[in-house]
Amino acid sequence: MVGGLGSVATPWHTQREGHLALDVAPDAMWLVSFTGKALPLERAGQRPLVPVNATRTTPVCPSLPPETLRAALAAAEACLR
Repeated sequence: MVGGLGSVATPWHTQREGHLALDVAPDAMWLVSFTGKALPLERAGQRPLVPVNATRTTPVCPSLPPETLRAALAAAEACLR
């Protein structure tokens, strides 16, 4: 992120698809495609769902430090088909 604030990630999977449920406040992030197009953010209760498939989806978290997003991704509940 510009100025060293916030964080982004690009999880993807070439063989399967599903989502990652993150323990991050849904209003602390939004999703964009690899080309920068805004995408809808689905939720499971208060957990945002990040799609995981052959399309690269990027969660943008302007107020989360990289180590916080990294920890949330490491602890995410993965539901892959």
